[in-house]
Amino acid sequence: FAVISTASIIIAGKVIGKHSLIAANSVVKIDVPEDTFVAGNPSKILGKLSKMPFFSNGKRHYPWPKSFDRGMPWKESGYNEWLKKY
Repeated sequence: FAVISTASIIIAGKVIGKHSLIAANSVVKIDVPEDTFVAGNPSKILGKLSKMPFFSNGKRHYPWPKSFDRGMPWKESGYNEWLKKY
């Protein structure tokens, strides 16, 4: 459930924690803890996503999977059945 933005580079062997966000064009040379926002080259931890509000309404929106009110987007695609096979 991490989001890795466009043109980011993750150095081999680094761990990206659940519900983390990697900003565009970042070079990740560190392990990223859960619920963390990182950006830059080299990337730096900018804060916890759970503390980041929406700018429009001020409510918290991370972890993002909890924002889906109808289940995960791939639920109807057969992904869960495929996962059981492998």
